[in-house]
Amino acid sequence: MKSKQLTAILSGVLLGLAAISPALAGSWSHNNNKTVIVSESLVLGVQVMTENGFMEPEPGITDESSVLFNIPADGTDPVPLRQVPTLYITDGLNPVVIDESISTDNKMRGLAFPGTPNPITYGDWLDIGESKLIVKTLNNGMTKIRMKVKGLLPNSLYTVWQFNVMPGPPGPFGGIPNVLATDHRGNATLKRTLPFNFLETVKNLDLIYHSDHSVYGGTPSRINVFAGHDQHVQLRFDVQATQ
Repeated sequence: MKSKQLTAILSGVLLGLAAISPALAGSWSHNNNKTVIVSESLVLGVQVMTENGFMEPEPGITDESSVLFNIPADGTDPVPLRQVPTLYITDGLNPVVIDESISTDNKMRGLAFPGTPNPITYGDWLDIGESKLIVKTLNNGMTKIRMKVKGLLPNSLYTVWQFNVMPGPPGPFGGIPNVLATDHRGNATLKRTLPFNFLETVKNLDLIYHSDHSVYGGTPSRINVFAGHDQHVQLRFDVQATQ
């Protein structure tokens, strides 16, 4: 008897909440208007060394053990991605190449984990997990976004850039900061709420790796936008392909 009475009371409470909270029920309904976009792998802003000099990797031809080099925009020679200069406080404003490992002899001047893998090869770049963009369009015209990236370079710095359907330069996705820092497995999550319909406005999102371990606010690169000197495109979410 007591069990039946408790069930009846709980049912009454839930029905009462539903009756007095139609707005809550409505918001739950449109949060279920969900689109899932799976990323595609890109290899932009990098080169490999060949018998004929430095060239962009060719799918199916380039050996996956080939080391990836940057594409300098300042006239300097290409260097492996692990040797791109980074800003370091003890050297003032001049970027320097630093040892990427922390050791008993190198307690401060280095980076604890991003040195793995070292060097970064073409195979490392391609060997990534399935990353997804989960898009929920709301009735008020806004959009909730959750980006889940998997299997990228571990303990590394990435930023996300938005290209709109209307022509124009890219912008930082969701505003500044548009930064992802991967964990030891190369995984990360980014959440944003946008004041417009994402699926109608955005053409694609590009995820770029920063080989200098630095970000520069509203521009992807210290030297030139998408120069390949200190940043390199690894993933793209093609939004319009899902329409």
